[in-house]
Amino acid sequence: MPIRPFRPRPLPAVTPRWRAALLSALVAGAAACGSSGASGSGGGTPTGPGSAQQGDSVNLSGTYALASYTVDSTDGGVSSTTVDANDGGTLTLTTTNYSIAWTGTFAGGSSPAGTYLAIDTSATADRGTLTLTNTSPSRVMQGLYSLASDTLRIQLPDTNNGSVDGTEVTVWIKQ
Repeated sequence: MPIRPFRPRPLPAVTPRWRAALLSALVAGAAACGSSGASGSGGGTPTGPGSAQQGDSVNLSGTYALASYTVDSTDGGVSSTTVDANDGGTLTLTTTNYSIAWTGTFAGGSSPAGTYLAIDTSATADRGTLTLTNTSPSRVMQGLYSLASDTLRIQLPDTNNGSVDGTEVTVWIKQ
C-alpha cells in the first residue's frame, strides 16, 4: 500500500456545529478544574480538583481563556487556529453549567452553553472523562479532560457529517 503524502487539512469553518464541539471540549476542561463532592460516586456534589478521587465528579468552576486550538486528524494531519488577543474565547464554568463566548475568527454564530459532567478516572492526576450537554442545539458530546495547575486541556471528537475525522484539542488557562 503506497504511503499518502501529508496534506494539511483546512481548518473547519466556524459553524454552530463546530462551536458546539469546541464548547463541549471547553466544558470538559472546565469540569476538571472545579471543587467539593461525594467520593467515588460520580454523582452528588462535585469535588474540587486536587482532592477528587477516582470516580468522583469534579467541579471545574472558573473563567478560562482559550490558549490554543488544534485538530489532530485521523489521517495523521494536524491543523491549528491562531489564538491571540483578537481571536479566542472565554469558557465560564460553574459547578454544573458551562458557557463559551467567542471573539474574532472563533465568533460568528451562537455561543454554546449547557451542562457538563467531569468524572475523575485517575488515581494520581486530575484527569478523566467529560460529558457536555449543549442546550441549543441539543447535543451531547463526550471527551477527555486533564487539569495541571491552572491549565485545562479538553479533547473532543472532531466530527464531519456524523463521522469522526480526528480529535479537537483545546487548552484553556484559568483567569
